[in-house]
Amino acid sequence: MMKKITLLLTVIFVLGIAGIAGAASNPFGDVPPGHWSYGAVSQLAKDGVLEADSGRAFSGGKTISRYEMALIVTRAMAKMDKANDEDAALIKKLVGEFSNELNNLGVHITGGEPYRVPNADKAPEKTKIYALGFIKNDYHDLGASKTPYFERGFKYIIGFEHQVDGNFVLTAENEYIRNINFGNTAPPALIENELKQLNLHGNIGATNVVLGKYIHYDGIFDGEVMGAKVTFGDKLKTSLQYGRLAAAYGLSAFEYTNTSFDPLFTGTATPQYFAAETSYGLSKNTSINASYSQASADGYDTAKYTLVGFDHNLSRDLAVKAFYGKSNYDANNKTYMVGLQYKNAIPPMVGSNGTWVRYLNVDSNSVIKSGYWGWNRCHGAKGVQIGYDFVPIKNTILSFEIDRMKATNGDDWKDNFYRVQLGMFLF
Repeated sequence: MMKKITLLLTVIFVLGIAGIAGAASNPFGDVPPGHWSYGAVSQLAKDGVLEADSGRAFSGGKTISRYEMALIVTRAMAKMDKANDEDAALIKKLVGEFSNELNNLGVHITGGEPYRVPNADKAPEKTKIYALGFIKNDYHDLGASKTPYFERGFKYIIGFEHQVDGNFVLTAENEYIRNINFGNTAPPALIENELKQLNLHGNIGATNVVLGKYIHYDGIFDGEVMGAKVTFGDKLKTSLQYGRLAAAYGLSAFEYTNTSFDPLFTGTATPQYFAAETSYGLSKNTSINASYSQASADGYDTAKYTLVGFDHNLSRDLAVKAFYGKSNYDANNKTYMVGLQYKNAIPPMVGSNGTWVRYLNVDSNSVIKSGYWGWNRCHGAKGVQIGYDFVPIKNTILSFEIDRMKATNGDDWKDNFYRVQLGMFLF
């Protein structure tokens, strides 16, 4: 079955049927013996949720890689049905701590798109080449005054990771997008072929370092940075970034319906970027986070953004996430979101599924570029989003999404959006 679907995706790619999704390589690091996760894993083993084996024995007396710990967490997630409420809370806390590494195992914790799905039963190889494919079919209903249109596409991602030494990994990732749009009001068809990542990442002591071009995700900015990122801390985790934003974040002529966009982000400039983020675990079930970001370029005013948020596990399967942010612009400067996540679709686990719903407000001047909904610097966007993810076969996620969005700046723009997407690990 897997070979047949892989062949189908390849044929579709050759024929030029196109899509959009997301992928990101994340740095691995070391977990010292004093890290809180050692106690959490020991507790789960004691309660019978985890069973160590000869290939992945857990030892509190040695440092292990975050990749190895993520493999342990993946096995714990697969046994959530055996966990009591306290152990389920521990597992969710571990998921939050090792979310970057879990993404590399294909375990995407929020609604939407899967990331990479290597074989979780094997130790990391010195050199890895991987490929992911995504097919989507979107429908945009723009209201009575506009003609609706379909947006169909394919996205193909090829990545390379090489272990330089015991601490550092070299990552390169290229993506090809082909989008075909149908409808009188549709934007032009999209074809992109871009090197999304080229970086060296690893640990210097207890600090994780990323150097080069990398992908960054948060409520303010979702895109590529050319620069450096350092992350340090345990219970109080801090991340600092400095570099330049990649170009081509501008709006197409199709989207120039008014002049409320900032020329700093039209793609003609490559703004300098700085961000400081911190997160703190208040308890097993609750964590808080905050960030400050800014972008600047010669001849433009500096854009500044602040964001605060929290995550809380209401029960074993239900979690709530919320954030609020504001920029230094005079108008259209606020963003906020509150959402619920019920269970998770985990690509290695056939039949696993997750449902999510959120209310989102993204004013046109409140973010640099947001991945929570199609970034719209002309109108802003607010409304309800609902999604469902399901794993029909191993290493595959089928996603459904419905959005009801309208403008935040008072004009008559709106978009009733529907998506069906298939994402899978090809090799």
